[in-house]
Amino acid sequence: KMDQTLQEIKVNNLHELMRANEARHLLEASKLVTQSALERKESRFGHGHWRGDYPEMKEEWHGSVIVRKAGDGFKVRFKKAEVKK
Repeated sequence: KMDQTLQEIKVNNLHELMRANEARHLLEASKLVTQSALERKESRFGHGHWRGDYPEMKEEWHGSVIVRKAGDGFKVRFKKAEVKK
């Protein structure tokens, strides 16, 4: 619904155009963050990520969830953290 609302925004000057574009970018960023959070099947207390359905920290999720916009959807991959010995 927010996508549709943003498509209907009318602007009257350059300042309003800037604000409308900021709103579009914030919506896209929030979708990417949400998709990343849903992909991570664990909780990371020290990093501010907690899931009630996956309350434990799991070592196999030590790394980065990388999400890119791909067409109308997202492309997701996981990059394991390099452990230095």
